[in-house]
Amino acid sequence: MEALTDAELMELVRVGDYCAFDELYNRYSEPIRRFLFQLTWDQETAEDYLQETFLRLYRARDRYEPTGKFSTFIFQIAKNYYLSQRRKSKCHAEEVSLTFQDRNGHKPFENIRANERIEPEVHLIEEYNRFRMRRAISLLPDSQKIVFTLSHFEGLRYVEIAELLEIPIGTVKSRMHSAVYMLRNLLQEELP
Repeated sequence: MEALTDAELMELVRVGDYCAFDELYNRYSEPIRRFLFQLTWDQETAEDYLQETFLRLYRARDRYEPTGKFSTFIFQIAKNYYLSQRRKSKCHAEEVSLTFQDRNGHKPFENIRANERIEPEVHLIEEYNRFRMRRAISLLPDSQKIVFTLSHFEGLRYVEIAELLEIPIGTVKSRMHSAVYMLRNLLQEELP
C-alpha cells in the first residue's frame, strides 16, 4: 500500500478497500489534525473535526476525481467542515490566557522551552509573547486565519494555498498581507 499514490489509494477506497483508506489516514491524519488544531486551539475539537474530515472523505469516495492533488482535496474537506462549524455555532475563538489548557488538561505549548540557563524573566517574556501571538491570530477573520495558518504552520507555498482554497494566488497574497498587517497592529497595540 505504501508504494501506491494517493489517487490509486482513493480508487481502491472507491471499491471498498479499507486497507487503502487506512493508508490515507496514516498519511494525512497528522497534518490535518495539526491544521485543525491551529484553527481551533483545542485538541479535542481538532480530533473531532479530523474524524469528521475522514468520514466526509469516505462518503465522497464515489465523487473523487484525481484531477488535482489529493492533499488539496482532503484539506478542502477539513477547511469546509471547520468553516461550517463556525457558521453553525456563530462563536469566535475563545479568549485565551497565559495558563491555557484544553478540555483534557493538555497544554499545547508547555514543551516549548528556551535555553534552561536563561533567566526566569526571559522564560516569562517568551511565554507572554506566544500568548500574545496566539490571541492575535485568534482575532483574525477566518479567511485570513486559514491562509496564515496554512502558510506559517503547515508550510504551504502561496500557489499551494491558492489551489487548496480554490482562489486566485493574488487573493492569497492579499489575505496574507491583510493578516500580517492586522497582526502587526494587534501586537503593537500592547507595546508601551
